[in-house]
Amino acid sequence: MMNKIISLLTLIIILIFTINYLYDRHHSSKQFNTEVWGHRGGSKYLKLPDNSPDELKKISNVGWKGIEIDCYYDFKSKKIVISHDKKFQKFEGKYFFLNEIDIPSKVSIWLDFKNLNMLDKTEIIQVNKTLLELSKKNKIYVESQNIVNLFRIKKSGVKTVFNLSINSNNIVNIFFLKLTHIILNFDFISITSNQFDLVRKYFPLNIIFTFTLNDEKKICDIINKKQAFVILTKIPEKIIDCY
Repeated sequence: MMNKIISLLTLIIILIFTINYLYDRHHSSKQFNTEVWGHRGGSKYLKLPDNSPDELKKISNVGWKGIEIDCYYDFKSKKIVISHDKKFQKFEGKYFFLNEIDIPSKVSIWLDFKNLNMLDKTEIIQVNKTLLELSKKNKIYVESQNIVNLFRIKKSGVKTVFNLSINSNNIVNIFFLKLTHIILNFDFISITSNQFDLVRKYFPLNIIFTFTLNDEKKICDIINKKQAFVILTKIPEKIIDCY
């Protein structure tokens, strides 16, 4: 009996490492350039409120290829409201909903979905309709730690970003998160900039979103070495000189 258990465990370990190897090899063959995106719609540089309609209209003047926007599902209106805090922001006395967003089609949108874990299947269906409609104009990337609803969004065809929750430098924990990411087939992962060096050792570089990095020298180092797909920052891309 013990021999059978040992054989089964050995087979599982071999299978896991084979999957990991094939996954890394597949992604290593893909060419990419690191992109610099604006944090909270670029509010600090534009000197406008976070995630506000006015700042999003000006985003094309800043030079970022994408922006990060914070959002919640509003259970009353059954819409996605743009806000960083649970007490939803108002602009000119009104809530700002995702379906009202108007930015150039060339700008990608990273949605930090704050309460995705609270949604049921019916609400996810409603969210997916909004996301798919918006994705006709802009590339949409939805970020969350909630693997169940993130997977439901992934199935709809919207790009997903699995936010890693790393509480220690334990390689077993990191490898487990990577395996979860691979099995559920999420498109990208996101990680804080202070944990970036740890994660990039174990994940393909072209699937990493890192936030929020405001050191121009470090940003240039990542860009020149192509160590991540997206860098989230408050520094406008047009003033970053990496040459």
